[in-house]
Amino acid sequence: MPLKDYTTSISAVKSAGQIQGNLVAHGAKSIMLNYTNGVPSSLSFIIATPHGDLPFRLPAKVEAVKKVLEGQL
Repeated sequence: MPLKDYTTSISAVKSAGQIQGNLVAHGAKSIMLNYTNGVPSSLSFIIATPHGDLPFRLPAKVEAVKKVLEGQL
């Protein structure tokens, strides 16, 4: 199935919980979801590594993804 035709019945809250569970299972020490106007805008987390803790921040470019899914890009 092409990505633009993909849909799911899984709630965003459940998806976020599954992502958090996977991060914890792989050593995340801290996880934070950031919101803008009630919409997730980024996910930040810290992973423990042999070289020390590494912070990550993954932006959620919701509008850009929406355009890709609608075939506008």
